[in-house]
Amino acid sequence: MAVTNEQIMWRWGLIGGTISVILGIVVIAWPKQTLLVISIIFGIQLIIWGLMLIVSRALLHEGVGSLILGIIGGVLAIMAGIATFRVPGRTVVILAIILGAAWLVAGLFEVIEAVADSDMEHRGWVVFVGAISALAGIILMSSPVESAGALAIIGGIMMIVMGGVRVIGAFQLRSALT
Repeated sequence: MAVTNEQIMWRWGLIGGTISVILGIVVIAWPKQTLLVISIIFGIQLIIWGLMLIVSRALLHEGVGSLILGIIGGVLAIMAGIATFRVPGRTVVILAIILGAAWLVAGLFEVIEAVADSDMEHRGWVVFVGAISALAGIILMSSPVESAGALAIIGGIMMIVMGGVRVIGAFQLRSALT
């Protein structure tokens, strides 16, 4: 039995969304104590997200454009994740800039894809998540020094919202398949 694109998408959405929600809750639970740890948590999340983005785009077979966008976004996320491990003490500000860029690029790609594909399932959710991601990216990049202290809370909320929306979308997609 062949696995369909929709079956791949709902599983990846559920896995990635659940991981994002769990990490977001951990970050919000200990905001002051985790500024250093948060760079490691985000690094892990970015590497996983980047790998998932690349793998899911490769498995979906939705064309070269989608694959290229997935590879670009995935590589940026992986690079951001690796950068967080290099200098953890200075990473919080650097992370704000890199994470902001990754969220902005990923959000724009999600919105562009949803707008371009009128047949896309759950387009509204994709546009919503993409817009939230792009807006959060702009905020983080516009004031990285000032936002370093708030990064834990903003990042945790962003991870919970994005993860929650992805989990909801995954279950909606799975429900549509049955």
